[in-house]
Amino acid sequence: MSALRKLLGVHDLSWEAARAIPSSKIAKQVDRSSDLTGADFRHAFRTFGVIRRAICLLADLETARGYELEFSGAKGTEECIMEFLANIARNNHFNWDLREYLRHASINADIFGNDFKALLPEKNGNRIVALQPLSPIMIDLKRDSAGEVIVENGKPVGFIYKDENTSQEVDITSPIAQTTFTIIGDEFLGRSLIEACYNQIDRMVTIEEGTAQAIAKFGAPFLDVSLEAGGNYEPSEDDINDTMEQINGITQGSGWVHPSWKKAVFQNPQFPRGVTEFQQLLLDAIVTTTGIPKHLLVGQGQLITKATAESLQRMLNPFLEPRQESLSRTMENQVFARVLANANHGRGIDGQVKIVWNDIMPEVDATLPQKIKILSTTTLEGRPIISWNEAREMLGLESGPDPKRAGGAEAGNKG
Repeated sequence: MSALRKLLGVHDLSWEAARAIPSSKIAKQVDRSSDLTGADFRHAFRTFGVIRRAICLLADLETARGYELEFSGAKGTEECIMEFLANIARNNHFNWDLREYLRHASINADIFGNDFKALLPEKNGNRIVALQPLSPIMIDLKRDSAGEVIVENGKPVGFIYKDENTSQEVDITSPIAQTTFTIIGDEFLGRSLIEACYNQIDRMVTIEEGTAQAIAKFGAPFLDVSLEAGGNYEPSEDDINDTMEQINGITQGSGWVHPSWKKAVFQNPQFPRGVTEFQQLLLDAIVTTTGIPKHLLVGQGQLITKATAESLQRMLNPFLEPRQESLSRTMENQVFARVLANANHGRGIDGQVKIVWNDIMPEVDATLPQKIKILSTTTLEGRPIISWNEAREMLGLESGPDPKRAGGAEAGNKG
């Protein structure tokens, strides 16, 4: 790759980065400012449907339209990468293709701030044949005894695997591809998208728990048990207590045992005002954080009209395209480049691969059919401006024989 780096004018300045302020100190201070963990973000994603829908919808919009791979450089680049893609699909438990790997990376990067995938070589050789997803909760950068990231030449020295049960740390020896969407300053780890709206999620959890307790306690009628005595006998305090013990557990609500000459007046508890508004506040927070319109989050896609679809396209494309670039940069620089460097029994292939994404939401020109009709019927020096097949391609249709020519040929044959 040295020849290519020289051609592009790329220089190694890692020695200069060692003079800068260690990024680990800044990252450590920011980490201490928040008590949220990856487990908190995972719980929010699994239990709040609107969060899950928003994150999955972002990943689907980014990857559903697909991509094209462009190869350049030395001969054998395309063959090497296509063989690698076939291997990672075959060696993955879910049989993921590259699009699924990219979708998975997008979801993880939104939930945890980072996505990690290990590049695994074949058993006896240098060739990389698998791309193993790793848990973002259990992966961390190597740190010293003070908790600071260990940095050499301006880069972290590596990753470790931390067991949740034993807190045991194991060095990861395989190369790691790390995907992030958002970082602060010069930190090495990304920031979760859920973090921006987690306060509202936490409030919603508290409200739901309180509401459930209120329903359990006040949702059923109270028991009002009166003790009546025969003759002139009045129930004693011990009699009341004994009866209270006997009826204990009959209802989840409260109960009161009293002499018959005492009256009990019950009032229906008033449900706290404004509780339902918190659901709307949570939805507004998620809309603000993710950029996904509210009607898409709540499953009201039928409300989309042609005008709103065009507005949605103008709004989402600038938001999603940088995320696509982050996904493609990780795959191009941390995966494809390493695959090519380890090809040919470790000798490497001096080539490059670029991911070119298809349009997220292709623009629709309502006047296109009329324009095509004009172009196909307008002649220039006795010939139409566009041919039959060119008109069909512009409309997104498969090419086929011109019916006029086919009809003329058939008539000529009959003659």
